Amino acid sequence: MEQSNNTPILSASDDAVFVIDNPDEASAELLVCEHASKYIPLGIDNLGLDTHTANGHVAWDPDALAVTEHLSGSLDATSIAANVSWLVYGCNCPPESVGATPAKSETFLIAGNRKNHALDTLRIPAGIVEATHA
Repeated sequence: MEQSNNTPILSASDDAVFVIDNPDEASAELLVCEHASKYIPLGIDNLGLDTHTANGHVAWDPDALAVTEHLSGSLDATSIAANVSWLVYGCNCPPESVGATPAKSETFLIAGNRKNHALDTLRIPAGIVEATHA
């Protein structure tokens, strides 16, 4: 999968990169749920994964968002949940980190993330990086 470094991977039809829940809560706690979504934008061809794999645990944690929402309510805490798979961008990693665009998850090679890491970093939309490291 060749991707031009100038081609955005998110389109106008994509949802926001992340969702903030309970932004006005008084608690000093902030919960971040990186594995909340399995969504991989159409522009990057499922990162080379077949549909079954891209919809499985390799791309997200199906229970992570529910746990985060429950904790957010219980702690009166603000939460931020990723709206793209952690395979697109691991929001707990700086963009220059190899973990930001993992080449392997569990036993699966992520073909779309296995090319030159410097190019992968440039592929990550600036909005994702800025939003998750604000």
